[in-house]
Amino acid sequence: MQFTRKQIYDLVWSKPLSKLVVEFGVSDQGLAKACRRCEVPVPPVGYWQKLAHGKHVDQPPLENGQFDDQAIVEVAAGVKMRPKAAHSTSVIQSNQEPPQSIEKATAPHPMLAHIQKAFNKAKSPSDFAFINVGPFKIRAAPMHSERIIGVVSAILGASISENWEIRANNDGGWELLASDERIELAINENTRKVPHIPTPAEIRENQRYSWNKIPEFDHVPSGEMKLTITSGTYLGVRTNWSDGKKQTLESVLPSLIEGISIANSEATRPLIPK
Repeated sequence: MQFTRKQIYDLVWSKPLSKLVVEFGVSDQGLAKACRRCEVPVPPVGYWQKLAHGKHVDQPPLENGQFDDQAIVEVAAGVKMRPKAAHSTSVIQSNQEPPQSIEKATAPHPMLAHIQKAFNKAKSPSDFAFINVGPFKIRAAPMHSERIIGVVSAILGASISENWEIRANNDGGWELLASDERIELAINENTRKVPHIPTPAEIRENQRYSWNKIPEFDHVPSGEMKLTITSGTYLGVRTNWSDGKKQTLESVLPSLIEGISIANSEATRPLIPK
C-alpha cells in the first residue's frame, strides 16, 4: 500500500491514529514513528476530543524538509513503512541526499502479550482475573480483556508524545516513568449484585448444617472500569477515571494521560519551606 506524504498527512488529520492503524494493520507506535521520520506532523493528545467539543485546535502545515509532498510512503501490513525517493515533476538536484529508510514498524509492546496470556489462564471468562504486569495492576474479567488491552496500549502509545520512558527492570518486567518518576496504575472492574442461585451442594449443606447459610447475592463483574494512578494519590491531584453514564474510560484517556504528567510533575516539584 503506497501513499504520498501529503496523503498520509491528510489521513492522520482526518481521523485518530487508533483508527488508521486498524486500517493499515500496523502498530500505533509504528505509525507514529513513520510519521515522525517522514516529517509528517500528527495531532497531539486531546486534539480529537477538543475538536468534538467545538474547541479551537491548531493544525500545523506539512513542511518540506528532507522529503517533499510527493515522497512515497510504502505501508505494508504490519511489516514496514519507509519512504521512497519521490517521482514528482519537481527537479531533484544532483547533490540532494536520498531519503533515509524508515525502520520497520515496531510490534506491540510485549507487556500487552503478557497481559493477554494472564487473562487466557483464567478458569472462567466471567470470573475476575488478577494481573500484575509492569506498572499495571489489573482486576477484571477475561471477557473484557480486549478492552483492557486497548486502554493499556493507548497509555503505552502516549509515551511517544509525552516523552515517558518504558524500561525493563531487574525483575524481568517493565517500568513506566514520567519526569523520572515511576508511574503505577490500577485498572479495576466494578462489581454488580445479582441474586445467588443455590447449587445442589449448597442446598445439601444447608439442610445438614443450619449454620451454613446460602448467600443471598453474588458480586459479579459489571463491565464498568476504573483506572487509578496509585503512585500519586498523596499529591492532591486527580488520580481516578472511570466509566460513567455519559462517558467511557476510553473517552477520558486524554485527561488521564494529562493527569499522569501532572501527578508526576507534582511529585518532582521541590518543597517550599514555610
